[in-house]
Amino acid sequence: NAVKTLEVTQKVNISTVLANLQQKSQPFVLLADIKDESGITVQNPSVTGSLANNEQIVLELPWAPQHPGNYSVNLFVWGSIDNPTALSIVMSLKIKVNEIVNKISIPLGTHVPGCEEQGRCFLPPLLKIKEDQSVIWINDDTAAHTITSGTPQVGPDGHFDSSLFISGNSFTSFFKNKGIYPYFCMV
Repeated sequence: NAVKTLEVTQKVNISTVLANLQQKSQPFVLLADIKDESGITVQNPSVTGSLANNEQIVLELPWAPQHPGNYSVNLFVWGSIDNPTALSIVMSLKIKVNEIVNKISIPLGTHVPGCEEQGRCFLPPLLKIKEDQSVIWINDDTAAHTITSGTPQVGPDGHFDSSLFISGNSFTSFFKNKGIYPYFCMV
C-alpha cells in the first residue's frame, strides 16, 4: 500500500500479507484485478499456493504499467480459480501512473565520431532528476547504440546497461537514489 504514484514502465510489486488462522491447511489464489480509468482490466496477475494452519506469508504480484493514467487495483483471495469462494475481504488501492518526463535524445548523426568533443552525443548532455524517477533515452540516430553506466575511460560500472538498441527504440532506467550516474555508448 506504500506506492501510490508510479511512472510508465516502472516495475512494482503489489504485495499483501496472507494468514491462515484455521487449524487446517488452506489452498488459495491471490488475484489482482488492475483496471484503467475506463474500467477496463489491463492485467490480472495471480499466484496460487497453500497455507499451513497458523501460517502467514507475504505475497507479491509484479506489475509494470505501460500507459499513464489512474488505475484501481482490487486484490481477491479465493479458494481457487475454479472455486472463487472469498477467503478474505477485497483489498483495494488506487495508483496514479505518470508519463516519464525525463527524456534524453541520442540525436541524428551521433554514429559519426566527434560528437564527444562537442558534447552532442546526448541531448540534453546533463539531466538533473529527483529520487524515484525514470529516465528514457530515445535513439533518434540511424545507427544502433547502447546506454551503459560508467565512463569510456574506466568502462561499465554495472548500474544500468541497455544492450544494443536500434534506431527508433528507447531504453528506460529507474533511479531510486540520489547520485551522479555517468553513462556512455559502447558502440
